[in-house]
Amino acid sequence: MAIRFMFATLLGVWIAGCMPDTNYQAYEDQNEKGEQAFLKDLQVCRNSVNQHLKRNEGSLGDRLNRKRSLFLRCMENHYWVLKT
Repeated sequence: MAIRFMFATLLGVWIAGCMPDTNYQAYEDQNEKGEQAFLKDLQVCRNSVNQHLKRNEGSLGDRLNRKRSLFLRCMENHYWVLKT
């Protein structure tokens, strides 16, 4: 039982580390569009990535890495750059 819990915890931490930040404060607002525009662009990028990934196959790690890179590229195309 304890081993399952540890495995689930580690898997959750690993998956969370692969996901990009999705809060307004984590991004530079290059065009000063504001938080409402950020939320709209965020939803557009999430939908776009989810539609694209339905067609792809691969391991879980490959899909998560691909999802992260596609999401960040989409956000950059909407002038939202992740702060470093």
